Amino acid sequence: MRAFAISLALAASFARADLLLDVYAGKAFNYASDVTLREPAVGTDLAFEDVTFADRSFKRPPYWGSRLSYVFAGNPGFGVALDFIHAKAIVDTSRAVRVHGRWRNEAVGGNLPIRRYVSRLELSHGNNLFLLEGLVGHRPRMLGGRAEVYGGAGAGPALLHVEVTTPTQETFEFQWDWCWGVFGGGRVWLAGRVAAFGEYKYTRGAYDMELADGGVAMTAAASHVTFGLAVKVL
Repeated sequence: MRAFAISLALAASFARADLLLDVYAGKAFNYASDVTLREPAVGTDLAFEDVTFADRSFKRPPYWGSRLSYVFAGNPGFGVALDFIHAKAIVDTSRAVRVHGRWRNEAVGGNLPIRRYVSRLELSHGNNLFLLEGLVGHRPRMLGGRAEVYGGAGAGPALLHVEVTTPTQETFEFQWDWCWGVFGGGRVWLAGRVAAFGEYKYTRGAYDMELADGGVAMTAAASHVTFGLAVKVL
């Protein structure tokens, strides 16, 4: 009998669940990272320290994202979500950074321009993140119960458009890796099934990108500020 009651409660919870579709725009603030370049066939193994990445969030293709959330009834309400984020990470290779290691079997070190060794290093058609997230939301007693705060965390695959050019090779292709993220925000239900929201995200991926000869390793970490609309689909 008790099992039957639990089953009824679960069924009622599923029946009262909301399916939400979010669409948003915003800006990513990329953090600096060390970058390593390995080209064993030509005797290159270099480390570049504190490399900065432009985000170009407002240039085509712009920063955007979408999330589909399934939130169970309750206060607080718990749920799961699938989140897609299209961001970018682009190195200004004209900058000089601290470089050390071996270049064509010769030792190098010092403050040197990146383009001497890598003329292009970009994820410009996407540091594309696909996150499976758990989330929790709460509706405080304000704005007639129309306001909501929420947060969550998740992880998943990252689809990277790797664009790397060195004096001996060029890579221009999609590759897969892994990432994770956390987020928090607030939304206000405007009318009926539509809400406006603002959100902060932090995402991070330790990427090891393959080249025909060797590879490039870096950490893509960023803070994101986003604004968008949510629609209650069900």
